[in-house]
Amino acid sequence: MGTVKGVLRAFDALDLKKELWNSEQNPARDKVGMFAKFCPPVVANGKVYLATFRDDATQKNKLVVYGLLP
Repeated sequence: MGTVKGVLRAFDALDLKKELWNSEQNPARDKVGMFAKFCPPVVANGKVYLATFRDDATQKNKLVVYGLLP
């Protein structure tokens, strides 16, 4: 089994049917890339960290960091 393209999603904690954001809404800026197995997203210091296998453009592994935009 190979790697798969990932999508990170954020949901409203009071209504899990309501999606607040996902990484494909603006793929040029937020695209995840290929998910790394057994590496769940980590929340720390107001940011979300997600390890991925490779970026489509650079073909290198990367750590994606999501946070509030300025």
